[in-house]
Amino acid sequence: MKVLLIGPNYFNYVRSIAASLEKINITVNVQCYGNAYDSCSYWQKKLDYCGIIDVREAHASEWNHHILEISAAFKPDVCIVCNGNIISSKTLQFLKSSGAKLVLWLLDGLKRNSQLEQNLSFYDRCFVYDVLDIDYVTQKYQVSCSHVLSSYDSSIYYPDKQVRDVDISFVGKTTKKRLEILKQVADYALKNNRTFITYGNYWGSHFWKKSQFKKKHAPLDLYAVNTKIDPVDLAGLYRRSKICLNIHIAEHDGLNPRTFEILGTKSFALVDNKAELNQYFQIGKHLAVYNDIDDLLEKIDYYLLNSDLREAIAAEGYAHVENTYDIGSTVQRVWSLIVSKEEKKLG
Repeated sequence: MKVLLIGPNYFNYVRSIAASLEKINITVNVQCYGNAYDSCSYWQKKLDYCGIIDVREAHASEWNHHILEISAAFKPDVCIVCNGNIISSKTLQFLKSSGAKLVLWLLDGLKRNSQLEQNLSFYDRCFVYDVLDIDYVTQKYQVSCSHVLSSYDSSIYYPDKQVRDVDISFVGKTTKKRLEILKQVADYALKNNRTFITYGNYWGSHFWKKSQFKKKHAPLDLYAVNTKIDPVDLAGLYRRSKICLNIHIAEHDGLNPRTFEILGTKSFALVDNKAELNQYFQIGKHLAVYNDIDDLLEKIDYYLLNSDLREAIAAEGYAHVENTYDIGSTVQRVWSLIVSKEEKKLG
C-alpha cells in the first residue's frame, strides 16, 4: 500500500511518522512544507507587510500545485495530512477523486488550526491530539474521529550517559503565559546561582528588539538563546538537564509531545498540572507537576537539592514510556484503525 504523507516541517514529527510507516512495510512519499516567510526575501516581506503581495497565499498556491503533481505521479492509496492548514479544497478534491482515502492527523489542537475546518468534511478519518475535539468533529462534520496521544521518536529521544551540567531547561514557542513563568524562573536562577537555558524566538532577527525584550522580561534575556533548536540538539539538552520544564500552551487541553520526549531521554520532567496527566502517569513517580509559580519555584529548589529522588523519578518515567508511547507504537495503532476502516468499506 502507498501512502502520501503531508505535513509541516516542524520538529521532525512528520518524518518520524514516515519512518515508522516504512518499518511496517508501507511505501511512503513524505512531503514537508516550511514557513512561507522562511524562504522569501527581505523586500518580499516588506511588500507583504504593506499589502502589495501576499507571501502566504503565494506559498500555499505553489505548494498545492506541487502536491497535485506528486499525487498524480505517485497515485497513493491513502493520503495522511498532518494538521493540513496549507492544503486547499481543490487539492483534497483531486486526491479524493483519484481514489485515495483521506486521513487527517492533527498534531495540535483544533483551536490552533481552525482554518482547516472548511475542509474537514473531505476526510474519511480523523485523528485528534485533543480528546475534546472528538465530539466536535464527529457531530459537526460526520467524520469518524479517534484520539491519538502524543508520543516520542525513540531514535532521537533516548537515554545516554551525559553530565547533567544544566540545572533548568525549557524549549518551546514563546507565549504570554510562558514568558511570565520563565521570567520568574530566570529571577530564581539569578538569585540562586543556577544554570538555566531556554531556546525560542524571543526577539527575532532584529537586534534592536533584544533591548525591548530585556526591558520587559529581564533577567530572562540572560538565559534565553534566541534561535530554534533541532530535535537532535534538543534531546542532547534534555540529557544535560537536571530539570526539564514543560509548560503547555494555554489553548491546549491535550498533552504535548514534550511530556514524552523528556521522559524518553530518561530525564526529569516538571510539568504544569493538567487533568489528563493523571490518566497516563503516576504523579510523583513518573514525573512531577506544579500548580502555580510559587509551587514551581519551590519544586525546582527541592528537586535540585534531592538528586537521588530526581534521578529515580526520571528512571521510572523512562521505563513507563519506553515501548508504549514511542512513535512506532503510535503509528501502528493509527494504521490499524485506518486499515480496519478500509476493510469495512471494501467489505
